[in-house]
Amino acid sequence: MVELNSLQEIQYWLTDLSLPGLTWLSGRGSCGKSYTVKRFLETNTNLCHKVVFKDCVFYSSLKDLCIEICFDISGQAASKMSLAEMLHCLKMCGQKHLLILDHCDHLLEENSQLLNLPSLTDHKISLLIVSRYQPDYFYDCSLSLPVHIYCDMYSSKECVKIILEDFKDSSVDASLINFYVQTMVAMIYMYNPDLVLMRKLIHKHLQVFLRPAKDGKCSWKDARKLWSLFEPTLLSVIDNGGQSIASGKEKSLDEVLPYDSYYLIIAAYLASYNPAVSDNRFFVKQRQPKKAMAKPNISKLCHVTGPKPFPMERLLAIFYAIHEEADRCVLSNILMQISTLVSKGYMNRSGSELLDTPRFLSVSKYEFVQKCAKMVDFELNPHLYDLTVGACASV
Repeated sequence: MVELNSLQEIQYWLTDLSLPGLTWLSGRGSCGKSYTVKRFLETNTNLCHKVVFKDCVFYSSLKDLCIEICFDISGQAASKMSLAEMLHCLKMCGQKHLLILDHCDHLLEENSQLLNLPSLTDHKISLLIVSRYQPDYFYDCSLSLPVHIYCDMYSSKECVKIILEDFKDSSVDASLINFYVQTMVAMIYMYNPDLVLMRKLIHKHLQVFLRPAKDGKCSWKDARKLWSLFEPTLLSVIDNGGQSIASGKEKSLDEVLPYDSYYLIIAAYLASYNPAVSDNRFFVKQRQPKKAMAKPNISKLCHVTGPKPFPMERLLAIFYAIHEEADRCVLSNILMQISTLVSKGYMNRSGSELLDTPRFLSVSKYEFVQKCAKMVDFELNPHLYDLTVGACASV
């Protein structure tokens, strides 16, 4: 397997006349894989081959994706075609195409034969897979040698550079902002290098960092004094959640999750352990008085009977209800993270893969979900039916 350690090497492989049959771009979340591919397409508009880009999170089955690919490349409607007829149409294309598949992990788990598309079309199509996983997770690399480009996580210097872009128009002195961001990144990066989480914590605690200067306890120019007053607060945040993120299946303590995944784990737990009829009570903001509910039987409490399966729509509804920045959450990213959480064992998918409305089940323990809630400053207990309305409320 050809190993490339620099993301910039993608230019070398994808601008050449003889494209490799299969190119694999892998890396952890928030390391810039999708962004780099899109920048490559923006800066290389005069490629010698046509490019088809597909964000696979919008496709629930491999057949739906193949129909779209066949239409985009051959121009023929393929909804009533068999797979053999689709492949024949792709073989008849005169020009070579570069097919880029992003967020396709859930489709590859369903059927990894998609990776054989270049050989099945006489190499009229070259594949670029953008994935969080290494190629040998889906593909027997002993059969052929895909070009593997691995994206490392952003370095601490790159994180500082990216986050400082958020403070270009800040009224706070630039040197003080630089000191704050650089010191925060240095402290957080060793525990969790996820850029989304890092940016969230830095923005959230900026006013806490500046408060002593606003109160007149120290000078605005005394950055070290400001940091010494703020450091206990940061260490408390790290101790409460940053060092001990482990899953309900006893995963390693250094497991790195995207920031939104914490909310998804919480939402899945609430959907599994709260009855659906209680969702309005906990997640709908209204001024109407809450109706008194019948006294429950302790033998029917969810924490006694175990978690219950729930549909995708309910999971998303709870997620957007509890997320404090729901307006910035892109649905395609959330669906991809749900698929990743299922593959990593944080949730189970129940029912047949062919069902239009999949159902999920939370398998995380209460202690782990409580740690995730602390990580995002969410109060879990007031949103649990058994602990507020159920027989355990008075315990």
